[in-house]
Amino acid sequence: MKNLTITLLLLIIGNSIFAQDCITVGNIAFGDNEYLKYKVYYNWKDVWLKAGTVIFEVEDELLKNTEIFHITAIGKTYPFYNLFFKVNDVYETFVEKESVKPRKFLRSVHEGSFKLNHEYNFDRESLRVNTRSVVNKGIAKVKDFDFSPCTQDMLSAIYFMRTIDFKNMNIGDEKPVEVFLDNEFYNLSMIYKGKANVVTKFGKISCLKVQPKVVSGRVFQDDESVIVYVSDDENKIPILIESPLSVGVVKVVLEDFDHLKNKLNVID
Repeated sequence: MKNLTITLLLLIIGNSIFAQDCITVGNIAFGDNEYLKYKVYYNWKDVWLKAGTVIFEVEDELLKNTEIFHITAIGKTYPFYNLFFKVNDVYETFVEKESVKPRKFLRSVHEGSFKLNHEYNFDRESLRVNTRSVVNKGIAKVKDFDFSPCTQDMLSAIYFMRTIDFKNMNIGDEKPVEVFLDNEFYNLSMIYKGKANVVTKFGKISCLKVQPKVVSGRVFQDDESVIVYVSDDENKIPILIESPLSVGVVKVVLEDFDHLKNKLNVID
């Protein structure tokens, strides 16, 4: 029953990004004070349960005298669901404003009795990442890894995805990306499936439909079981995510937003 809030959402969206020339990417999709809130629903035995929420926020900040975006994602289960499996997760990434390349990543996971703390520091000049990991009350493990210029962390991947130009994509096109997660590099990819309209509380929104190839067996039934609907505008925010899990089905729905950099493409 793990990963029904923030970890699941990050795995889904983070695995849905396009790869491109990350050296020249420019960010016109998001800015300071952006706020996104999602509700996570879990279907078990034909009953939809409100499992929890995930909130994403962006703030201007200085990191080693460099202006960056400090992006935070907080996922929590609702009090009723806490009786079965409590989740309280916090993810933070510190990214360059234009390239959306990560400089630092923090992960604090509290799921049931399990606790995990990760800190990744990306040295973009040497292309070395220093990691510090603590599981429960264990001894901190410190390691170093080489990474490529286009490597993303789990949270920065979501925001990097939003800078991609979809205009030259054809239905069926597949693009790879490398994500650094749990001290491992995952070569993932996604398939562009065209466009679709999604009915929401805000009205009907024109969306791009993408199918990530995720890591099967870990959370998902197979490697092509997730569908993500991303707003077809310059924001490119996830509107709806649908996925069967190894047990049950999950749905993630945009509940609220504020300070979008661009107008949301509501068509009705």
